[in-house]
Amino acid sequence: MNRRQLFFSIFLITLLSALHAHGEAIDRFDIQGRQLLINGVPFVMKGICYHPVRKGETIPDGLITTHPTADDLVVIENDFNMLHQAGFNTIRTYEPIVDPKILQLLKQYQLRVIVPICASRMKYDDLAGIKKIIQELKEEPSTLFWEIGNEWNFNHFYTDILYSSSSPDQLSAQDCYDIIKNISSLIRTSDDHRHPIGTDIMLLEAEIPHIYSLITADLDEWVDLYGVNIYDGKSFGDRFERWEKITQKPFYLGEFGAVAYNEDTKQEDPESQKVADVSLFTEILNNTSAKNPQNILIGGCLFEFCDEWWKKPEGGLSSHDTGGIYIDHGPFPSNCFDEEYFGMFEIDRQPRAVYFGLKELFKNS
Repeated sequence: MNRRQLFFSIFLITLLSALHAHGEAIDRFDIQGRQLLINGVPFVMKGICYHPVRKGETIPDGLITTHPTADDLVVIENDFNMLHQAGFNTIRTYEPIVDPKILQLLKQYQLRVIVPICASRMKYDDLAGIKKIIQELKEEPSTLFWEIGNEWNFNHFYTDILYSSSSPDQLSAQDCYDIIKNISSLIRTSDDHRHPIGTDIMLLEAEIPHIYSLITADLDEWVDLYGVNIYDGKSFGDRFERWEKITQKPFYLGEFGAVAYNEDTKQEDPESQKVADVSLFTEILNNTSAKNPQNILIGGCLFEFCDEWWKKPEGGLSSHDTGGIYIDHGPFPSNCFDEEYFGMFEIDRQPRAVYFGLKELFKNS
């Protein structure tokens, strides 16, 4: 056996061992223009934000995906099954899912995950902890891409919760850039499977000039795609055309959607929620780059899977409370974030009308 044959034999044995250890080959991910390709096929993200907290509890201890009990795992499997049956293929979380039983369920129900890096409680300067997450999840078949931060342009990697804007400890925009670059560099050296790297910002009409200025050629070097959270009625209007002029990178909707409570009538209004969410997801699917390479979107993640009763703790963790912050262009049909009513499912997993509306939409799209 010559040296070349020996090298090939060692390579083949190593490859077969890896395949045997993980049960299947690792998918190949590529960014081509505005498309996200998986094994050469353009991907359409039909996603939902998934952050289920037990009734009567709050974050972080009440999050059922962190340290799931046997009962939690039953709930999670039912959740994943309902998502799979409806045609969803992606979940976006705010804490990494590392529990092996949940990872197996993700594989079983063919759901991919936008893996959060510093989207919530993970410290942006805990590089050892971030690297550990990458090592744990880089070979998981559910891992779609890494997402650095969540609405960091508003929360400055959550330092705005700890410090006032006048405090030297609140991160500046340049500080946030440096964090993204440092984490992106760490991911690229740690993930030999080369999953794409995304980052997520929040977009409101009044902030458009400021937020667009945050997407720079310098940042483009460290990011493969951008997530944008937007709440603006039941249509995106000219958003897609305006984003197209900012960067050549693909976009996805990190969050969008409407509440199931009508502030005008002061009653629950699941039908209006369905109208808005189906309309918004229809616009997304009609503008995906998989459908037309000239389009900029790879898809989106509806906010959210189930109601979060912890969002207004002053109202009680075991009660369903109305009200929330007001913004310039809020969810249909009002301009109020009734934050505890965003769920496609009620907290006890009773499906709302939007679940069946999106199931029909995905079936026919």
